[in-house]
Amino acid sequence: MEKTYLALIAVVVVLAVAVALLAPTGDHETPKKTTPAPATSQPPATTAPPQTTQPPETTSPPQTTQPPETQQPNIELPSEGSICDLVKIASVRGWRYEDSNGTWFEFSYSVKGKENVGGVQALKVEITAEGSDAEEEVGYLWLDTTACRVVQLQLPDGTLLTGVLAEQAAAPILQSLLVPILTSEGIASEVLAAEQAGWQVSWSDLGARSVAGRSMHVMRFVAHPLPGSEDYGQVSKVTVEVGDLGGGLWMVVYVKQELPNGGWMALKVTKL
Repeated sequence: MEKTYLALIAVVVVLAVAVALLAPTGDHETPKKTTPAPATSQPPATTAPPQTTQPPETTSPPQTTQPPETQQPNIELPSEGSICDLVKIASVRGWRYEDSNGTWFEFSYSVKGKENVGGVQALKVEITAEGSDAEEEVGYLWLDTTACRVVQLQLPDGTLLTGVLAEQAAAPILQSLLVPILTSEGIASEVLAAEQAGWQVSWSDLGARSVAGRSMHVMRFVAHPLPGSEDYGQVSKVTVEVGDLGGGLWMVVYVKQELPNGGWMALKVTKL
């Protein structure tokens, strides 16, 4: 049965939250014969080497200078205001999820300009979703960036929602649009927390790489759960790559979780 637009969005929301925490989750179907990891465990969430770990074969760690507070977008799920920060950073962004079962989903947004909605100047954002068992569908939302709220939402079938109904229906869509963006200092804190939770973390500097057609300085982090950790035997490896946005900000551009039974799932940025 073909998935509906909102059902597909719900799946992507789960993936977005999983990427934000970099923790195994049982809220969506995982590759074959997998036992979900406990929700309390959080593998590393992005990038920047812990200061206590010797980097293998790397030229230089990401900058650890804390950027001015005004430059830090609040992009942590599900935080109020984060979508407004995100559309200011990038007017186009897309992601692709795929796993060892052959399942895939693609989700993207694109800012189309400003329109007057009920006397409010709002950004019109086009949302596109499709997957291995869902045809491409397109919807629109209008975002008041001053108050950071959705003032209007148009579903793929043409249904138009406004006011509170639009805000409520758009909530899962907004969450699915978010990708973790952290400061260098925040990345180091996440890696340290992963080590304290029983994960072995190593990192390497990949240098300039093409990410969705854009050249970015990319760092890679690889984490393995050690014997005695809550995730040992349930997850074999998590790989995270982050791209340098400048100004001390880093964005997760690729995540892959590998399982002991050979299954895997991955999420990568496809549009920037």
